[in-house]
Parts: sequence; C-alpha cells; structure tokens
Amino acid sequence: MLLPRILSAIVMAVLFICAVFVLEASHFIVAMAGVVLLAGWEWARLSGVRSQIGRIGFSVLIGVVCFWVFNFNLQKASLYISPLLWA
Repeated sequence: MLLPRILSAIVMAVLFICAVFVLEASHFIVAMAGVVLLAGWEWARLSGVRSQIGRIGFSVLIGVVCFWVFNFNLQKASLYISPLLWA
C-alpha cells in the first residue's frame, strides 16, 4: 500500500515541477484550475455528498468561482473574500 502512494507522489511532484518551469502562465493557471476542480470533487465526497449530481454541482460551483476570479482580475480581492467564505 505504501509503494503505490510513494510512486504516485513522485509522479505528481515531477509533473508539478515540469508545469512550473515549462508551461506559460495562462496554461499553468488552466492546469491548476483543473487540479482545484479535482480537489473540489474529492472534497465534496469527503464532506458527505453522496449523490454524483451533488458532487458535479459542487465541482461546477468551484469552476465558476475560478473562472470568475480569473476573468474579472479578482486575484487580489479573492485574498480578502476567502476568509468570508471560510466562515
């Protein structure tokens, strides 16, 4: 069980390092948005959302927020908004 986790961590680390140094800024943002969407899917499952429609809805909501922040240049404002969302 430990060996597959170590191997997948190595693969993910190599992919992340390649993404940081090889991709242009806009492509890197899209790649990280994909990672955030996958994390939203997993978070919905971990938080008890049982239906697949609910998990898809949560992931779509996360995607809309990412799209909104990126397209309206709200990166700086999102630093101030995020504590309100946490509460």
